[in-house]
Amino acid sequence: MLNNEKAALAQVRNIYKSLKENNSRNFLDTEFGPKDEKDDKGNRMCLYKDGKVPQKGYTEPNEIEWDNIRDIIPKGTSA
Repeated sequence: MLNNEKAALAQVRNIYKSLKENNSRNFLDTEFGPKDEKDDKGNRMCLYKDGKVPQKGYTEPNEIEWDNIRDIIPKGTSA
């Protein structure tokens, strides 16, 4: 958990350094979002801190589609 700006910036630097060392431009956050299409708990927890819809009118987690930018942009376009 990143509790302050300094910790967040340090994490970003580490991510950037790792991507540069691996000659990659694609970062995949393995700690956020569902792990696969059947991961209901991961889907709920990334939307609401306790996994429960706070009140009527908020989006139900099962109504969300998680797409990766690589699946959305046209082929040949750089992200």
